[in-house]
Parts: sequence; structure tokens; C-alpha cells
Amino acid sequence: GLDIVEEFFSCGGQVNTLFKVLEMRDHKVKANDVALVFTACHKILMRVVRNEDTSLAFGGRGYSFCQEMTKRILEDYDKELTLLFSGQNTSEQAKSVLKLLTGMVTLGISTTKMV
Repeated sequence: GLDIVEEFFSCGGQVNTLFKVLEMRDHKVKANDVALVFTACHKILMRVVRNEDTSLAFGGRGYSFCQEMTKRILEDYDKELTLLFSGQNTSEQAKSVLKLLTGMVTLGISTTKMV
């Protein structure tokens, strides 16, 4: 079957690629879009965390990719992290943030300190 995370890395996927949908200036960013991006980030984090040697994940790119991604989310998308916890959003949207933060902390000491 198709492994979209593996394909993302093998095609040279970059951190910026994950956030393109949130940076489109011609429309208001919707909570569903944010939750989708955060879910994708969580999936990548967990694939790296589950690797026997995180430094070797995805051809050696996985760990540093996740560190950069974590830094970017915490610096640039802090409002979106908070937004998904508001009562106006679904429990699934709130869970996407909790899972993402859990993945960040699970990755290691450096990302735990960032969070």
C-alpha cells in the first residue's frame, strides 16, 4: 500500500510544504484545515519516534525535520494551537492539538523544552 509519509520524505518534502494550506492569504484559515495539518505533523512525529534510531528515520532527515517542524509550529502557529481548544470547535480538532503536543514531547528533550 501507499505510505504517504514515506513518499513525502522520498520526494524531498520540506517543513514549509506542510504549512502551505495555512499560509494561503486569499482565504480565511478554517479550523478543519489547521486540524488536518496538525494531524499530518503528528503522524510524521510518531513515525520518527517509533523508529529504533530516531536519528536514522527517513534517511537521517526525520529527527531534524521534526525539530524544525516543532519550532515552526510553536513560533508561528501558537494562535492556531489555542484556537482549536475553543468551545466552538469539535473534540476531534482539540484532540489534534493534544496529539501533536504529545508527539512533540515524545520526540526528545530538545523538543520537550520547546513545548
